[in-house]
Amino acid sequence: MASVHVFSNIVTVQLARGASQVGLTDIVRDLYQYWKPGMEPPSIESLMAQVEAPAAEAASTVASDGAVLDPRVPPHLFQRSKDARARLTGA
Repeated sequence: MASVHVFSNIVTVQLARGASQVGLTDIVRDLYQYWKPGMEPPSIESLMAQVEAPAAEAASTVASDGAVLDPRVPPHLFQRSKDARARLTGA
């Protein structure tokens, strides 16, 4: 083969000089065959064993002004937001 181009379900193959296309049809046909006769589906247990356990959520805290503080946000961003609100509202 000189080149292969795959776009979605379209496969374009350019053969090199003197190359034969024998067997190429079987190779390309098998590229998109996800399920083959005789294959057994995986069990739910084996699939679930591959899933990572969810991370525990961090507890949020409540600021003195009643705002809920997300522990994933750095504290200096909360302060910057509070200062900006104070400038805009004049409070």
